[in-house]
Amino acid sequence: MWSGSSELSFEELQNFDFRFIPDRDFAFIARKAKKFFDNKSFLKKYWNQRYTYFSKLDDGILMDRESWFSVTPEKIAKHIANRLVKEKDTVILDGFCGAGGNSIQLALKGAIVYAIDLDPMKLRFALENAKIYGVADRINFICGNFFHIAESFIGSQSSKKEKFFPIDVVFLSPPWGGPSYLKKKIFSLEKMTPNGFEIFEIARQISPNIAYFLPRNTITTQLTSLAGPDGKVEIEKCLVEYKKPKKHIKESTFSDDPDENVESNQEKEEELVQKCKSLTVYYGNLVAEFDPKLKRSPKPDDFIEGTLTSSQLNEPMIENLEEENSEKSSDKYQENYDDELWDNRDVI
Repeated sequence: MWSGSSELSFEELQNFDFRFIPDRDFAFIARKAKKFFDNKSFLKKYWNQRYTYFSKLDDGILMDRESWFSVTPEKIAKHIANRLVKEKDTVILDGFCGAGGNSIQLALKGAIVYAIDLDPMKLRFALENAKIYGVADRINFICGNFFHIAESFIGSQSSKKEKFFPIDVVFLSPPWGGPSYLKKKIFSLEKMTPNGFEIFEIARQISPNIAYFLPRNTITTQLTSLAGPDGKVEIEKCLVEYKKPKKHIKESTFSDDPDENVESNQEKEEELVQKCKSLTVYYGNLVAEFDPKLKRSPKPDDFIEGTLTSSQLNEPMIENLEEENSEKSSDKYQENYDDELWDNRDVI
């Protein structure tokens, strides 16, 4: 009941109906997910965070099991859209749209979006979700293999004498392999399915302006190598701030008098913790200029105001993420985070 195209026959795929029909698709209505998840412990973490994925979840948002752990949280998707859409009608190719979280935010920002996914069920969800947000008319949904669709965009350029890019930006958020990536010390582009290097190489033939959404433990040197010897890359860490639940510590006091032995519970105060949730890596003209006066890269609003120029680009900076990648991390408290997004950017 929670699967996608893997359970559809070839004939069903050929005649697939992308419309949402309540009587047929009721099991995918996100607000009713508790009734249909077969593993309640799996659902708990994601259910607690449900409104961070889609603020309009109660309005009829559709998701299957995979979508719950693969959709980009709305606040992060909105932030990425602010970075990618510099003017109205920017044309963006979303190579792996899934349930539509990123495509919707890009369209809300004013972009024209080509949203690709291999799974027709995901596109059914994405289309209905886009209707809920009122942007279905700004998104062109394409069911197919990203590599095959990309080739068609590349082919459209081959007959032109001058290099012309019909797509302004390519956004990539390919499958990470499910929640198991969290258990790995490092995440390698080579071991992605499809291969992360091959995804980037074909995307670069469509547009040099690429945003790559990846796990927080992705190997940094692989990301910098994609830019080439003369290229620039910006690695943006998406941080969330959340509260750890109070810890209950049992304390016992003992004396020679048995009647004076007391066992008590002491509550530890809540602690605010910042945790890196993901990386967004920018290439081409998407790389933000570094402002030496501010000692940081600009926020989206700074860039829109036009206060920065290329002459303000400072010496390359790189934060050593290798140490962070090698540390063991725990998601024990992540379901309690306070959905406040912070950004920490490094221009490389």
